Parts: sequence; C-alpha cells; structure tokens
Amino acid sequence: MTLAVPFVAALVLSALTVWLARGLAHRRDWLDRPNSRSSHEVPIPRLGGIGVWLATLVVTVVAALAGESWPLDDTYLWPVLLGGLIMAATGLADDLLPRGLTPATKYSGQLAAALATIVAAKGFLPSAALSEIAGSTTGALLVVVLVGSFQVLWLTAYANFANFMDGSDGLLAGVSIIGLASLAFLLSGNERGLAGLALVAAAATLGLLAFNRPPAGIFMGDSGSLFLGYLLAALCLAWTVAGADALGITLPGLGRVWLHKVGTAVILMAPLWVDTVTTLLIRFLRHRRLIEAHRDHLYQRMLQAGKSPVTVCVAYWTYAVACGGAAILTTTNGLLGTISGLVLVVGGITAVVGSHRIGLAVEP
Repeated sequence: MTLAVPFVAALVLSALTVWLARGLAHRRDWLDRPNSRSSHEVPIPRLGGIGVWLATLVVTVVAALAGESWPLDDTYLWPVLLGGLIMAATGLADDLLPRGLTPATKYSGQLAAALATIVAAKGFLPSAALSEIAGSTTGALLVVVLVGSFQVLWLTAYANFANFMDGSDGLLAGVSIIGLASLAFLLSGNERGLAGLALVAAAATLGLLAFNRPPAGIFMGDSGSLFLGYLLAALCLAWTVAGADALGITLPGLGRVWLHKVGTAVILMAPLWVDTVTTLLIRFLRHRRLIEAHRDHLYQRMLQAGKSPVTVCVAYWTYAVACGGAAILTTTNGLLGTISGLVLVVGGITAVVGSHRIGLAVEP
C-alpha cells in the first residue's frame, strides 16, 4: 500500500467529519462564544478536532491491518494510538460539558494517556540500556523512574502547550502539519509505521485547516489541540529511541545519542513551547497566577495590536518551517543544525520577551 492512499483517505475523511461536526455543533449549540479574551466576534463551533483524531486513528489502524508497509508488530505504533485515543477523549469531554472539566480531572485524563503510552511501549527505553544496568536492581529502578517521569512530563506538557497555542485561526493546525511532516522525514529510516502515522495525521489536520483557516468556520477544540500536542510529543519520543538497540554501544553512549536526539526534538517543537514557556515564566516573575486565563502570548499580543490572523499564521508557520529544517539538519550536520536551532530558539524567546517590553498589546 502506497502512502498516497492513506494520505488521501485521511484528508477526505477528516474534511467530511469536520463538515458534519460543524453542522451538528450549530444544531446542538456547541459553540465557542466570544469573551474578553477571544479573537473572534461571533459564536464558532468548537468540535473540528474530531475530524483530526478520528481520521488519524481510523486510517492508521486500517492501513496497518491491510498492508505490509506498516508492520503490525511496530513497537510504538499501537501504544501511541492508544494514548492518542485517551487524550482525544479527555479533550472531547472538556469540549462537550457545559462547564468543561476541572483542571485536576483534565490533567488526570492527560496523565492516563501518557502512562498508557509509556507502559504499553515498555517505557520508550531501549533494551540495550536495561540489559546493561540489569545487574543493579536499584540502578535499573532509578533509571526507569527518572526516564519515565521525564516522558510523562514531556507528553502532558506538550499536549497543554498545543492547547495554549490554539487561540488564533489556523495557527496550531498549520504548525502541527509542518511538525508532523518533519517528523515523518526523521522517522522514515527506522520507524516506517510511525512515519506513516505522522503523514496521515498531517493529512487529517490539513482536512481541518480547510475550515479552520482565517476566518475560521470551526475551531478544533481541546480534543484536537490536546491530541495534536500529544501526538507530536509521542512521535518525538519514539524517534529518540528508534534504532538505538542496533547501535551496539554502552549505556553512556546511548545516553549521549538520546540527549542529542532530545535536543533536536526541542528545536523541532520550539513553535509550541517557546511562546508558552516564556510567557508563563514572565507571568511567574510578575507574580501572576499561572493557571489564570490571559492574553499575554505573543500571538495574542499581535492580534490585539491589529495584526490579522493571516499575518499571525504566516509568522508562526514560517518559524515552524525554520525549526523543522534546523531539526532535520542536525541529522546530517550536527554542529550547523544545533547552531541554527539555538539561534531560532533564542530568537523566538527574544521576540516574546520583546513584545512584553514594548507593550505590543494592552493586557486584560
């Protein structure tokens, strides 16, 4: 089965699902009504994410069952799909309930998705590393706890980062498509199943973007943003350990390879975390509540300053392309790719800090 077939299938299924969801949301009054923090002025349906995760999960499962190009025994494919389903269900519940989920309940669902993925994938820890420390029960347990904790935090943090960045028409959808395409390239060497999953998810997100581009006719909602943030993070984790057992190197050597790959993933994911983390740090330093709704993100300040959603999309999509290119470059020229990535990260942080310094937008 060529990748063109599942790609087109995901695109069509997603677009059809989003179109149906938009009509259903209008009939059931499942609408995102504008408030003081909104960038839209009329009620907009918020169930577009259903098209993204439903098309991604259905097409990937069918393709994996139907063809040899996506092996059924793929180490990480099924755990990632399982976690994605739990994450999407958590977001959907938050979208549909009149008052949404409480922060604690919402994070519990995210935590369940992360733990399900890690346990089912055997912790994303290469067996070569486990075998080397098997002689020390305490050492093995410590490594598993530390690595597992980092991975849980990674998965849940990026799910929330994506959720925070979904506040301007088409922004998150476009950034996600670029990130997924970059990951498909990185994964194509060792994890064909996950590379196919990344392309299918990109096609499904493209189906949503047809309705979510400025001016948006539907929002993806939490089910879409949490799913996309989680999926990008999970694919990054899988890439960091893909092929590691075949290297035949010591535990310290595996550690260096893993850290290099994590650094590359951080560069790739910069469009999601740079704005969010920098903004939250600024709010912390200004003694403001971190969980309080606000309009301090760079994209929100750009909108408040009169920039159009199209301009915001172009800025963030261009940044995502640059970060994806730098991440890919690290696999062929580590030094140049790393330097390029650092410049992009520092540049992004500077832009966010600068927007606060010059008062680009009036704070609520």
